[in-house]
Amino acid sequence: MAQEPQYYCYEGNYLCPVNNGTIWQRCNQDCYDPNAYACANGTALVQTGNNTSANVQCGDAWYNPTMYVCDYDGPDSNGTLCPRKPNGETSQACGAACFYPDQYTCDQSTQTLSPTNGNTGAN
Repeated sequence: MAQEPQYYCYEGNYLCPVNNGTIWQRCNQDCYDPNAYACANGTALVQTGNNTSANVQCGDAWYNPTMYVCDYDGPDSNGTLCPRKPNGETSQACGAACFYPDQYTCDQSTQTLSPTNGNTGAN
């Protein structure tokens, strides 16, 4: 029996995960679960279904605040959606990437991430 692929390759160079047989879709530089979200205007991920009253806006995107946090990187930022862990811990934006401060540090001047002491970056 063949092993289920873990990623799907879009346009030969962009990987999105396969989760429980569902190929996540690409929306510009993001991947999303098509069973829960849709791509609007090529930039915004909007939650699908009937229960969208709890969603809030981050730039052009609408999101569920129990699953994501909108991190503004300066006064001219439209905000970056970064995930929350199931325990509620929030990640932060570093340029276009999101990171957890207990695993990485961000050099805001160059917008690069470095693993924290003792972290190999493999998590």
